[in-house]
Amino acid sequence: MIASLKTIGKPAEEILSLLQETLAQWLPTQDATSSDLETSGLGYAGWLDPVLTAQDGTRTRIRYPFAIGSATMNLRRAMAEPERGAWTWAHLWMSADELRLHPRDAQHTPDWLAQGAERARTAPPPYPDENEGVHQAITEQERDARRNS
Repeated sequence: MIASLKTIGKPAEEILSLLQETLAQWLPTQDATSSDLETSGLGYAGWLDPVLTAQDGTRTRIRYPFAIGSATMNLRRAMAEPERGAWTWAHLWMSADELRLHPRDAQHTPDWLAQGAERARTAPPPYPDENEGVHQAITEQERDARRNS
């Protein structure tokens, strides 16, 4: 169970840090090597599409604990910029590959991180994202809209 992350009114960097810490601790409890979260927001409405990748490479849509979804919507609010607004779509991910990117001594590596890194090292690569073309088109439309405004 994940407790409330208390992210209302906090800066984006702090919310991202809380999300990272929470997901890093939560992933091993799900026997997963990575988590992908696509999120959309418009006005007061928000949608989440979380997917976990298991050790064997199987990808499964799941329901995140409420605190993670709530923190994601608070992140959107915190990242909003005056005159530019807030993002309407984002892809957040967490991988257990942290140790390869940022090596550390064994004495400074928590067990959950070492175990997750080992699972990530031996897991097959994830399946390609079947919606990648759609996301690219949306990104290009948003870029063009900014240029024309």
